[in-house]
Amino acid sequence: MKTIVVIGTAWGDEGKGKITDFLASKADIVARFQGGNNAGHTVIVDGEYHLFQLLPSGVVNQKTTNLMTNGMVIDPKGLIEELDELKNPNLKLFISNRAHVVMPYHLAIEHANELRKGKDKLATTGHGIGPTYSDKANRIGLRMDAFVGPNFKEELTKIINLKNIEADKLGIPHFNVDEIYDEYKHYAQRLRPHVIDTSIYLNEQIEKGKKVLFEGAQG
Repeated sequence: MKTIVVIGTAWGDEGKGKITDFLASKADIVARFQGGNNAGHTVIVDGEYHLFQLLPSGVVNQKTTNLMTNGMVIDPKGLIEELDELKNPNLKLFISNRAHVVMPYHLAIEHANELRKGKDKLATTGHGIGPTYSDKANRIGLRMDAFVGPNFKEELTKIINLKNIEADKLGIPHFNVDEIYDEYKHYAQRLRPHVIDTSIYLNEQIEKGKKVLFEGAQG
C-alpha cells in the first residue's frame, strides 16, 4: 500500500466507513479530500464509540497523520466540537489553507431556499454544504487561509455585503458582520496552528514512501 482511495459508487450507505476504518489502521497518513459534516460514520476503539462527520478516520490512531484537504468544506464550529469530544492531545491534524469554510449565512440561505421550493425541496441535511460549494465555484467563498489570517474581518465584510443582497431576494434578515466575526474569530484562533498547504505536504510525504489513504465523503 502506497496510496489508496476509498469512494462510493453514488448509492450511499455502502460500507465506506468500515472499509476506511480498516485501511486507516495501516496508513501513515489519512487524507480526507471532499465533503463536509453532512454525514458521518462511527469508529469503535477499545470499546469506545466515536462519531465523525468532519475528522478523517485516522484520528483514533496515535501514529497516523490526518489531513483535511482543499476539496473539503469545513464548519469550524462543528470541527472544534469533534476535536473536543475526541480529547486527543497528541492528535496530528493538518487543514488545507485552500479548504472552504462553512459559515452561518450558508445554513440560513440553504434553509430559506428549501422553504421556497416547498414540496420540490431536496431535503438536504441543512449543514450549508451546497451553498458553500456554490460560493467556491463562484469564487466568492471564504478559504481557510483567509479565515485564520489577519484580514479575516475585512474578507468577511466583503462576503456578507454580497450575502445581504441574497438575503433581500430570499426575504430573510440581514447577516451581521460584527456578530459573526465576534464568534468565529475564536474558532479561527483555535484552528490556526493546524492550517498548512496540504498539497505540498502530501507530495513530500508520498516521495518519502509514506502510505497514504485518501478518504472520500461519508453518506
